[in-house]
Amino acid sequence: TTMSLIASGSPPSLMELPSDSEEQRKKITTALLAGSDVIVWDESHVIAGRTLAMILTAEEYSDRLLGGNKMISVRNRFTQVALGNNVQVWGDMKRRVVASRLEPDTGHPEQRSGFRHPNLLQWTRKNRGELLGAVLTIWRAWIAAGRPMAKCTMGSFERWAGAVGGALNHAGIPDFLGNSSEWVDDSDPDADSWELHLATLRSLYETGKFTTQDIAGRVDAKTLALPYFKHDPDKSMPTVIGNLYRSVRGKWHGNFRLDVSPR
Repeated sequence: TTMSLIASGSPPSLMELPSDSEEQRKKITTALLAGSDVIVWDESHVIAGRTLAMILTAEEYSDRLLGGNKMISVRNRFTQVALGNNVQVWGDMKRRVVASRLEPDTGHPEQRSGFRHPNLLQWTRKNRGELLGAVLTIWRAWIAAGRPMAKCTMGSFERWAGAVGGALNHAGIPDFLGNSSEWVDDSDPDADSWELHLATLRSLYETGKFTTQDIAGRVDAKTLALPYFKHDPDKSMPTVIGNLYRSVRGKWHGNFRLDVSPR
């Protein structure tokens, strides 16, 4: 809320991030058509979704107008913030997230006192001019210094990461994105189990081939554990394993990656 007050003078729109892909698409399209500057996905304990992943990298977003067949195209200029406890980031969303973690030193942070600004929102509204001026001064100083780019990188956001990191470095605030790799690894509860599973496959088969039927036999014999999955009782175990492997095919988990052997 404080960031939104400084940037736009008004609090952000609070929305729930749907887990259903169709509902997620509708909410994002509606927000874009409404011209929102900032959207806060509140209580977002899991950050995932194809539409969300796409909108974070698309400069222009196209979709079918709700309630009709007309296509619309909207310039994507809004900022998205997600809030949650012990947030999990799934799939391709990992490389699209900048983490900001708050760690209070008490089990009841809502009862703390002794803040420099007890009523932060009121103080922010009153001093918005000075705060916005300070932000612009950081950028102006960076421009005057020749726009030195930081060495940090972020896939699909290289220019942004270099500029923001460079401006912060010049202002004496180093190590932008310095904790990203560690946080992203911790945010995926399946990462460690997949790395362990693939390491086990490597030790069993080395560089040889295997089939989902082979793996199903080992799973049934309880000599090989699979990462967590939902077993559809109407499908055979080899089919379930095939679908599970397909979801991670070509993705690195530690030093291992699962690929399809050429026929």
